Amino acid sequence: MLVSCLLFIGSTLMLGLLGDWPTAIYGATAIWGLSFGGMATLLQTALAKAAGEHADTAQSMLVTLWNLAIAGGGLGGALLLQGPGVATFPWVIAALLLMSLMVAVHARQQGFPVRP
Repeated sequence: MLVSCLLFIGSTLMLGLLGDWPTAIYGATAIWGLSFGGMATLLQTALAKAAGEHADTAQSMLVTLWNLAIAGGGLGGALLLQGPGVATFPWVIAALLLMSLMVAVHARQQGFPVRP
C-alpha cells in the first residue's frame, strides 16, 4: 500500500514537473496505472483484516465511500477547471495522495499487521 501511494505520488509529480514531455507523460501514465490498479484491492484487504467479523459491513461502507470519492473528484475537478485550470491537477492530487499516505502509514499496524 505504501509503495502504491509513493508511486502514485511520483507519477503525479512527473506530470506536474515534466508535463510538456511526451515521454514523461507516457511514463507517468504507466506508473499511475500500476500504482492505482492495486490500491482498491489492497484497501479492501486491509479493511477486511481490520474489521474482523464486521468485514461485510465495512466492505459496504468502503464501496459507498469509493462512490462518494468518485463524485467528489468529478465536482472537485470541475471546480479546478472553472477556477485555476488544469495545471493545478497534479499538485492537488499529490496533496490528496500525501494525506492518503499519512493515513496508510498510521493505519499500517491494523490493516497490514506483521505476522511471524
